[in-house]
Amino acid sequence: MFSASKTGHSERLVMAAMAVALDMAFGDPPDELHPVKWLGRLIARLERALYLADSGFAGGVVLASVTVSAATAASALFLRASGRVSTTGRVLAGSILIYNTISLRQLTGRALEIQRQLEETRIPDARNGVKAIVGRDSDGLDCGELARATVESVAENLSDGVIAPLLYALAGGPVCAAAYRTANTLDSMVGYRDARYMRFGWASAKLDDFLNLAPARITAFALAAASWLRGGDPARVARVVYRDARLHDSPNAGWPEAAMAGALGVRLGGTNRYRGVPVVCEYMGDALKPIEPECITEAIALARLACLLFVCVFTLLSILTVRRRT
Repeated sequence: MFSASKTGHSERLVMAAMAVALDMAFGDPPDELHPVKWLGRLIARLERALYLADSGFAGGVVLASVTVSAATAASALFLRASGRVSTTGRVLAGSILIYNTISLRQLTGRALEIQRQLEETRIPDARNGVKAIVGRDSDGLDCGELARATVESVAENLSDGVIAPLLYALAGGPVCAAAYRTANTLDSMVGYRDARYMRFGWASAKLDDFLNLAPARITAFALAAASWLRGGDPARVARVVYRDARLHDSPNAGWPEAAMAGALGVRLGGTNRYRGVPVVCEYMGDALKPIEPECITEAIALARLACLLFVCVFTLLSILTVRRRT
């Protein structure tokens, strides 16, 4: 008979595996059925109301607290109600919750589409594609800059859109994954350092920074291992991460981006524009070769392999932990 701890580990592993399978098979659900889209609409409405009441730190703290609490409670109720039907119902419900927090197929699909557009010299289409996956302005970017933006997006979103929710799902269950996705969505909507959100978005940005401390570093290690399995130089990846990751403005984004730069042998970073304002980002990596559309394919292959390695290693560690407790 399984102990309670063993059953918990087993269920989380099954839920996560089913969620990844659903994502790879179907990609993101349609917008009208996607809980993250519903969450985004909720955040937008709360943000407008709370900003009018208090546009400072207090209003931002209330926004983050209310949103994360509401999403966590709703996820827990959904999981509990499903569990009352049967264990299978709980596992299916948990799998669906986790599935809605990860986005590997959509990330890689959009990146591949941008690569095709660049190869076919459909630059305006590629600019529109990049605009959908990054926060920077894409108007006026040339082929190399569009490829750089796409590679950086693949690296960063591998961390916060795949590895992080899977880590929280495997370690704490689907409700933890839902709470993480809520915090990450808050940061993407109000975590800007502009005049409107500098104070109001502070709580959301700091919460997201805290929750991504471990996932970002795990992603960097996973990319180094993936690079080694694909015949790359993991020592170069480690050297670039150690040297350049801390140069990024974000305490976390620099880790996967520096790892990707080291694995590809390219230099990422440079000047980006956000809402027309130029922002100089420190360079990461060494320009051993130029950034071309082909780099996107390699970045996607590394991302997929890194995700697979993470799931396999975490599964192995979970099995060893259960056996030791037993």
